[in-house]
Amino acid sequence: FGSLQLNFNDPGRLDGAGDNYLAVGVPWRGGHGHDVSTVYKATDGEVFSACVAAAFYRTEVFKAAGGFGEGYFCYVEDVDLEFRLRLFGDVYVDTGRCVAPCRRCQLGFQEI
Repeated sequence: FGSLQLNFNDPGRLDGAGDNYLAVGVPWRGGHGHDVSTVYKATDGEVFSACVAAAFYRTEVFKAAGGFGEGYFCYVEDVDLEFRLRLFGDVYVDTGRCVAPCRRCQLGFQEI
């Protein structure tokens, strides 16, 4: 399962609520930048993949799927892993009962 992630510098805004994925292969952060008060629910909801910044995986399933793909550095590795895990029948849930602050990696990108 994954957690609801709050923007470290602005805890009233979401950094993300799970990852989404289009059938054409485009992933994106669910809820990124949205006001927490308009989307926050202390309930569970299925997402395509939980953001690995604050997610939990069963060890045996993680290993069976081959872990994180070495071709990814620090973005989309979670979507890739969870795509493969879904092929095993796993479903991912983000839970509003688990909230974590998230400070994004600043690799030359500037937050807007």
